[in-house]
Amino acid sequence: MSGTENSKPGCLAAIFGFLLLFYTIYTPVYFLILNDEVDAVQEASLLDFLFTPPKLMLEAANTKGNLKELDRLIENCRDDVKKNMNIDIGQSFEDALEDNTRITRGNFYEAGNHGSAARVITEFDIQDVGRVKMVSLVVPRSFFKVGLTQFVKIDTLSLNNEWVSNPEVFIAKYVYGINNEKTLKAMSDMLRQMPR
Repeated sequence: MSGTENSKPGCLAAIFGFLLLFYTIYTPVYFLILNDEVDAVQEASLLDFLFTPPKLMLEAANTKGNLKELDRLIENCRDDVKKNMNIDIGQSFEDALEDNTRITRGNFYEAGNHGSAARVITEFDIQDVGRVKMVSLVVPRSFFKVGLTQFVKIDTLSLNNEWVSNPEVFIAKYVYGINNEKTLKAMSDMLRQMPR
């Protein structure tokens, strides 16, 4: 037998050992440090804002049909938004805030718990519109239950200290640049029918 044939099992064992060591170290570091509640909101997209709350309550009979219709509406305006605003409606909230030239001074920070959910506050200014404060609910990380943070929903959104009744549509319009009023109204009507 040649030396190269004998070294294959040893090489595979070394690779396996390295991967095992890497994940043994990386996993607790990820759960305890890299997987925080603010990241869950920053990495959420418009699609998460629109779809996550009803998906968590899919027992409602009409929710699946409404989700498909909402998905179709969003896909129809994706190319327009990309062309006009250079923003992809599937990109992260943090990136959309940075790419939108009308938005300045975006801040994300944790704000304690609300029942079993963590609250994350996002504040930013929209040129010619005003100051926005958004409170999101996030399932907090859990090392012992082996749970990752997960965006749940936008809890409240205010513009210049005035409450906004449909925060997802507001974000769609002012952050992601969906300006077609017919699409925004249809989106609002469908969201109103879904369980919150």
